[in-house]
Formats: sequence, C-alpha cells, structure tokens
Amino acid sequence: MGRWVTALFAAAACAVVPAAMSQSSYARSVVRSVLLPSNAEKQAALSCPAGAVAVSAGMKSPRSGTKTLGIWWSGGPVADFRIANARGNAPKRVTVAAMCLGLRGGSSGPRYRVTRIKKTTVVRAGAARHVSLACPRGTLPAGAGFDLLNGSLDVRRQTRTLNALSFTVLNGGSRPLPAALYGTCLTVVVAADAHRVSLHAMVTTETTPVQPGTQSLGRAWPRGWFRLATGYSLPRGVTLGGSVAVARGGRGSLTKDGSTEALVDLPLEGGRAA
Repeated sequence: MGRWVTALFAAAACAVVPAAMSQSSYARSVVRSVLLPSNAEKQAALSCPAGAVAVSAGMKSPRSGTKTLGIWWSGGPVADFRIANARGNAPKRVTVAAMCLGLRGGSSGPRYRVTRIKKTTVVRAGAARHVSLACPRGTLPAGAGFDLLNGSLDVRRQTRTLNALSFTVLNGGSRPLPAALYGTCLTVVVAADAHRVSLHAMVTTETTPVQPGTQSLGRAWPRGWFRLATGYSLPRGVTLGGSVAVARGGRGSLTKDGSTEALVDLPLEGGRAA
C-alpha cells in the first residue's frame, strides 16, 4: 500500500516570521461527533483549549450521503461546521476535527494569533471559479474554509503557497450561486524585549494514485514539526469525503468513479519555531 503514494516535493520551502518564544509550542486536535438525521442540515462548533487557537479544521470521519457545506472560524479558538445529510439517506454520525496550536508560558508570554480572511464570489452555472486569498504581510497561511449555499457547489481544489490560499469552486447547478471562501493566517505576538526566534512553515505535496472505490489516506509529518493544515486538488471523477490535519499528520477520504486509477495532489503544511 505504501507504494501507491509517491512523494513529490513540488512546493517545499521555509518562510520566516520574526517571533520571540522561549516556551515550547504544542499542537493537538480536538474532535466532535455529530448525528445527522435524514434530509437534515446541522451546524456544529469546536473550541480549542484555553490559550490555543484553531488554525485549521475539517471532516475526520465522513459517511456516505453526507456533505460538508461549510467550515469557517467565528473566533480565534473556535471552528464552525455546516454539514448536510441527503434526502432518503439513513441517519449518519460523522466526526469533525480542528487543529489547535498554543504556547506554554502563561498569559504574559508569547502567543499565537490568527487573522481571519474572507472573500465572497458568485459561480456561474456549469462553470468553475478560481479564487485566491493572500495573507497579510508577516503571517503564514494555515487553515482554509468555505461556506456553500447548497450541494450544487463543490470545492475541487484547496491548496496553499507560503503566502496565499487558492480555491477552485465548481457549480453543478442550473443557476449562479454564491460561495464564501475563508482562511486563517498565523503569526506570534510577543513582548518587544523578548528573545527573537523564527516561525517556519513547510508545504509538501504528494501526488497519490487513487484506485476505483473509496479509500482512506494518511500522511505522517517529520518529527519536530507541528501540523497546520491539509489540502487537495481533485481531478474529474474523484470526490472528497474529508480532509483534516490531526496529531500525527494528515487524514483524508477519497472516492474514485469508473474503473481506472486517478492521480490526486494532496498538500500538507507543517510548522515549527526555531
């Protein structure tokens, strides 16, 4: 199974944000289980521990017939979800997750700060719309989210560089539909006289063969780096069940139609202080 995954470091580099941090950084994922009745839509929120920020979020355990219509951030430590279950589908229980990042050092020490960015667009019927969100100078892109009006819209690409997030939204419906795209940008707030170090981020992309049917994919992250976020770029015939950064790396679920394999690009972003 390991031979199915070919690592292509097409986008791997370090960006440096001045910071001051003698305390150690920690990253942990928080999860919540959500029961979806048939033909229903629910909103759920996840909160990080005190002192931590929610840098990214996603679906950890999807179920057939369900769809994530929204992932956004209503505050620094809070990630929000909107999930739907199809008409005629049996009640399903899904699991959502958020990646939380914090610094040990108390209220007077350095802390991570998340800047939320947003852009709204309208996607023409039967067309795709490409949208980019740039992070402010001195911050690093982390989580990517969206808010879709209904199931006719689909986010086909969610990727990142070291200064921006990029999306492709497809409208499979018969009329123009609005979509909102979100992102989080990470930096560290410190005292002016504190010792200065650097916050680094690395984005790696693996091109992964996906076989017909549904399969779960997992990626480990190098020791010493904390996980920030996952991404994806889906070719025709491949649908996404879920994609999320967890404690040990990235997790995802993909379904391939037809009888031949497809190649899927799966970015993963990590960070560290040095």
